[in-house]
Amino acid sequence: MKFALFTVALLSVNAMYIRRDVAADKALVQADKAALANDAAFQKLESDKKAANTAIKADKAALASNADFTALKAAEKNLHQTAKQNNVSLKGLNGAATGNAAVDAALKTVNDLKAKLASDPNFQKLQADKAAKKTATK
Repeated sequence: MKFALFTVALLSVNAMYIRRDVAADKALVQADKAALANDAAFQKLESDKKAANTAIKADKAALASNADFTALKAAEKNLHQTAKQNNVSLKGLNGAATGNAAVDAALKTVNDLKAKLASDPNFQKLQADKAAKKTATK
């Protein structure tokens, strides 16, 4: 019984310290946000990021009625699900084969659709805007 009371008391003290640490962390985050609000470079970065996101949304809206683009989105989703199910990492592949037949088939579908869309000016603009976003947010 004494052990149980000691354990409860210890947990209560731990909870108190955790709450205090969380409150201190929140205060630090707020201070960092306030400091960044006055930083011109950070404000430009945020502005560039918003502009890039707006451009990407507009590009996707322009492609919404394109059946190949819709198929590409579905194929990309399928690729990621297949890779996850087969424990295959897609990082750093850049379209190269993985050695897993199911993932490689899904990857081929994605690459074929991207090749088919390569001549579409809206798709080209989307790719350019995505590249610009990566550059703007680095």
